[in-house]
Amino acid sequence: MASLTKEIASNCDEFTKNWTADLSASMVSIEKRSTSQAARHASYRRLTSLQAWRSYVLEPSLDASAFSFFLEAQNDALISHINAFMGAPRVALKALRSLLENTLCMIYYMDHPVELRLWGVGKHKAGFSELRAYVIKHPDFLNTEAAESVTGASLLKNEYAVLSAAVHGSSKNFRMTEDGKMPALWNSSAAKLSQWQTREKRTILAINLVLLTLFRTKLKGSANPQLRRSLAFSIPANKDAKIKEHLDVTIKRK
Repeated sequence: MASLTKEIASNCDEFTKNWTADLSASMVSIEKRSTSQAARHASYRRLTSLQAWRSYVLEPSLDASAFSFFLEAQNDALISHINAFMGAPRVALKALRSLLENTLCMIYYMDHPVELRLWGVGKHKAGFSELRAYVIKHPDFLNTEAAESVTGASLLKNEYAVLSAAVHGSSKNFRMTEDGKMPALWNSSAAKLSQWQTREKRTILAINLVLLTLFRTKLKGSANPQLRRSLAFSIPANKDAKIKEHLDVTIKRK
């Protein structure tokens, strides 16, 4: 038994040596592509919107227990960003799914203090369908029903479904073991990074539209210019007119 234990320990050390070397090679492969730095910077610009929401609206307004869900969501976004540029796209996609879940938990529990207390002692758990149903039936969403693309309601549902396919392994497109070999811990291909970029763009967009719908009174007129400026990095300009029409918020692009 002692010899087997020693052999396993040796195998573990060899495995660790190999995967750390492969990780380094994966990161070098990604960074040497001319498009990678631009992609990394664009992703980080999108993430600034989450920090802006945190600093200017959420942290000053929310109960600490409810706000903690958004802190976890923001951490999920950073984990996703880091893993994507390490060459771990499937892990990065899982973190995006968690980003959606934690953001919706924040919204639900900020309005449900009793359920939040129950959650704190392990007596309440809300699934994504319940959380989304609450959000889309919220009065602030019902009042903008004619502009679903502005509220992010449909985008939220679609992105969660796509990311769930990655998490649960129900789509070949998200597999790491494409050639049937394992371990396949890293994938530095441009295609995988591009696949993740698309999902991150749409996930961050969905979150920003949802938060914009719910907290729009805090962004009207000249209020919170830094937050409205950060939204320009994740909300396309072609949505500006509809956002102004239905939410009465002006995205700052200068």
